[in-house]
Amino acid sequence: MNKLFSLIALVALVFLGTATASAQGYSVRGTVNDGYNGKTIYLATYKGKWIKTDSTTIQDNRFTFNGTIENTQMRYLLYQDGGKELFNDFILENDIIAMNVNIGEEMTMTTMGTNSNDAFNVYKEIFTNYRAQVKPLRAQLEAAQGDKTKTDSLQALLYALSDQAEANLQELGLQNSDNYVGLMIAKDYYTRWGVAKTKEFLAKVPESLQLDPYYRRITAHIAVLEKSAEGMQFIDIAAKTPDGKDVKLSDYVGKNKLVLVDFWASWCGPCMMEMPNVVKAYEQFKSKGLEIVGVSLDNKAEAWQKAITEKNMTWPQMSDLKGWKCEGSVAYGVNAIPATVLIGQDGKIIARDLRGEQL
Repeated sequence: MNKLFSLIALVALVFLGTATASAQGYSVRGTVNDGYNGKTIYLATYKGKWIKTDSTTIQDNRFTFNGTIENTQMRYLLYQDGGKELFNDFILENDIIAMNVNIGEEMTMTTMGTNSNDAFNVYKEIFTNYRAQVKPLRAQLEAAQGDKTKTDSLQALLYALSDQAEANLQELGLQNSDNYVGLMIAKDYYTRWGVAKTKEFLAKVPESLQLDPYYRRITAHIAVLEKSAEGMQFIDIAAKTPDGKDVKLSDYVGKNKLVLVDFWASWCGPCMMEMPNVVKAYEQFKSKGLEIVGVSLDNKAEAWQKAITEKNMTWPQMSDLKGWKCEGSVAYGVNAIPATVLIGQDGKIIARDLRGEQL
């Protein structure tokens, strides 16, 4: 381990030399294995197709890209030669970035020199380890079809590995609020962190990253969530019932001890899996003062109405059939479903996102 660390440190020193990190631009300096001198290598992004932003020729097993970038972002190192197309991703930012690249059946590389790329290496390692553990288990699961005891056991192991990988990613994100990788992870998981923890994370994001689209998206969404957080007064929304009548959420709030607003859609698999829990809660607590108001993010009335019947949703339903742009999801900052909002008789929000046993 000490020899490996020394080697990495030596490679970094060879690239970085006595130069200081440029505040004005980036310098990507790489070494490549033998056999590729005279070949072209590219910096690129991918948006349905490759968009090459720069190119250079490999000489003496080395290459360099220099330039400036307005905002830190993910880029790809791309190699194309005949039918061969190899690539690997890294974080491009205005700093000195060292790479050790190996081109073969695939492209592998070690990227050093910035906190973002150090964190990104860990990010990729989490996924690599997860895939390595999951692959044989999935093969065993396929082979065990018909043996319920064995498949249940294997499925439980797969869920546990997934949960652990997600926990590792979230922890990595929270530890890297000072760089791009933290924001990249936060965009996927901040809704699970809750408003308070997310605001604590955002407060540590440096000014240089506060124009980043991820930062701005999260900040805007947190502002919406704060208006509908626990303890806040509910926000009224209007839509139509399945038979076309106009209805408001305020038609139900205050008339019952509790109103559970359930955001769902017929096309949402997790919603359909969760629905038996909602049905059970309604059957158990309807007589004690619980009302449920379903707010559907469907686009098609027929699919919406069919799901209501098939899943035995006997409580009031409303939708404007605008999908993710529906008034309810916008007002309550819902960007993942199923989602719930529990409202007390006084109109104040008691809890959000109750599922399963919590519900």
